[in-house]
Amino acid sequence: MDTYIIPAEVSVKDAEFFRQKWQEYKSGELDFKGFEKIRVAFGIYEQRVKDSYMARVKTHGGGVGAKEFARLGELCKRYANGFLHLSTRASIQLHFVKDDEFIELENEIAAINMTTRGACGDCVRGVVCDALAGVAKDEVFNVLPYANAITSMLIGRADSYGLSRKFKIAFSGSKADRANATITDAGFVATKKDGKKGFIVYVAGGMGSKPRLGDKFKSFIPANEAFLYAQAIKLVFAKTGDYEHRNSARLRHAAEKLGKETIFKMIEDEVAKIRASSEKWKLDIKEPRGVKPLVSEPRVRFSAAQKAWAQNYVTAQKQKGYYYAVVPFLWGNVRGDDAIKLSKALIKLGLKDSLFISRDQHIILKNLKKTDLIALYPVIAEISPMSADPRVFANMTPCTGASTCRLGICRPKGAVEAIHDHIRNSDLDFSLLKDIVIKMSGCPNSCTAHQNANLGFMGGTRREDGRSLPYYSVFAGGELKEGKSKFGKKVGGVAAYHVPEFVYQTLKKFTQVKSEFKNFNDWVDNGGDSVIAELCGLYQRVGTFEENPGAYYDYGADVLFGETLKDKI
Repeated sequence: MDTYIIPAEVSVKDAEFFRQKWQEYKSGELDFKGFEKIRVAFGIYEQRVKDSYMARVKTHGGGVGAKEFARLGELCKRYANGFLHLSTRASIQLHFVKDDEFIELENEIAAINMTTRGACGDCVRGVVCDALAGVAKDEVFNVLPYANAITSMLIGRADSYGLSRKFKIAFSGSKADRANATITDAGFVATKKDGKKGFIVYVAGGMGSKPRLGDKFKSFIPANEAFLYAQAIKLVFAKTGDYEHRNSARLRHAAEKLGKETIFKMIEDEVAKIRASSEKWKLDIKEPRGVKPLVSEPRVRFSAAQKAWAQNYVTAQKQKGYYYAVVPFLWGNVRGDDAIKLSKALIKLGLKDSLFISRDQHIILKNLKKTDLIALYPVIAEISPMSADPRVFANMTPCTGASTCRLGICRPKGAVEAIHDHIRNSDLDFSLLKDIVIKMSGCPNSCTAHQNANLGFMGGTRREDGRSLPYYSVFAGGELKEGKSKFGKKVGGVAAYHVPEFVYQTLKKFTQVKSEFKNFNDWVDNGGDSVIAELCGLYQRVGTFEENPGAYYDYGADVLFGETLKDKI
């Protein structure tokens, strides 16, 4: 598997520095705020529950070796809550870590050639890569080596840290933009010109309460110049970021303030300076070998259950005779024991480098022959109950929300589970809904990129009967595609209590007219938005507390919503 490489001197120096600062903090030499700035840059966030923390591990552009995944499964049992959480940016998180075990955990992660460095904080974050790199039929070329090379080159640089806010980089292998390159700070979309590999470059995109589509900066740069441009864009961000006001400190804010042409000119100037310097900026990437297409596929017999699973979660790769399988997990949570069990099965089949994390919080297993699919099915069925559900269930992505996040307002994880329970035995024709994507964020920070979903929800609050209740703004018709990305329209809002029935009614309305439209977004753009807005109007109010007390609690909460807001920081 292609991986990022942390220079040994960087790894040792960072470990010594973090240990020293942690000891200073524990002895009182360093105050909480001073240590916090250091801690978050080492991938450790404070959670909502007092004295509990989350450690975020950078994957190799989404990839994780089976042996390493098994080890992480062991570590989450020892240091965390027994689960590995797959994030919406393809990292792996361990929750409820104790502060006196930071150092031990960091060392254990470093021992498997992975890191938490730069996974959080005001720095260059984990580089996101197309989850189907190397196997998608529509990819121009495999972008994984480029994503990992950029990580290797940026992680040890001092100028990658201490920025005004986080800086994100993404690589997509095709115009489908599976890595969100068109809405990130520095986005690279694979292309070719005269047979030569290169990238379309997008700049200053981002989500949040005021999202912004990235500006197309270059229609083509040679592929070996990806670092040159990533570094130049980062340096421009370092110069233009607002270090006084965090709410307006991202690159997209600078682009809005200064204008894209000014930002473009500044990037070109930085590119020229780097070219003229002695710095090594040109990438030397060798194309990964990949699997060789099979001349003929083995004959195997699938059971009825296996056929149903394959129809929803297995897809043919570009290499004849090979497939990739999506292994979905509710909330992106994988039990440590299940991570170990899956890893052992992969190693036994000689598939130690086939495991990848997707942005929708699932595992993707690549390069599987039909015989591998049959062999893995019992394990997948055991560790992933959602594999028996229709595909649209797996296409619903929540952020962690207020259950652990200190910024969260609502609890979208519970809302998604409630949707599943509500529609599982309904009269919906799920065969018509396989491509529908639903995303729920617990606050305006948009960790799930809800504005780019077919149906998106943003957590908030409203008052009724003199009390606060959980509430979601609703967006419809979002799309990610190079040259065609667009944010969903805000069509209204619904009380969290009514979300399951609202989703059912919206999907039902769509299936009734699906034959008249190309897809869900086509329906939204041609009258469906009005239908959804009308449904929002029906599901805003919940009645008085005496009439409907449950509506004033969020999903999975045992205290009134208004009380949980008092704890939010």
